[in-house]
Amino acid sequence: MSRRKRIAKGVYRDRYGLSSAVKVGSGPAAKQREKRFPFDTPLRDIKAWQGDTRSELGRALGRSPDSPRGTLADDATA
Repeated sequence: MSRRKRIAKGVYRDRYGLSSAVKVGSGPAAKQREKRFPFDTPLRDIKAWQGDTRSELGRALGRSPDSPRGTLADDATA
C-alpha cells in the first residue's frame, strides 16, 4: 500500500512522485483538480500550478479574483 506524505498544503509525495491537489468551492458545486509531477519538480512550480488552476476553477464557478467568497462584494453580485 502506498502512503502519501504531505509536503505542503495540497502537495503530497508518494512512491510515484509528487501530487498536487486544488479544490474550489464547497458542496455539490465544488470543483477540484489533481496533477502529478516528477520528484525533482521545484515546489515553486507546483505552487504556481496551484495558483493558476485555482484561478481557472474560480472563474468556472463564476467568481472573480476581485470579489472573493464571503465578502460584501461577492454577496452583492449574488
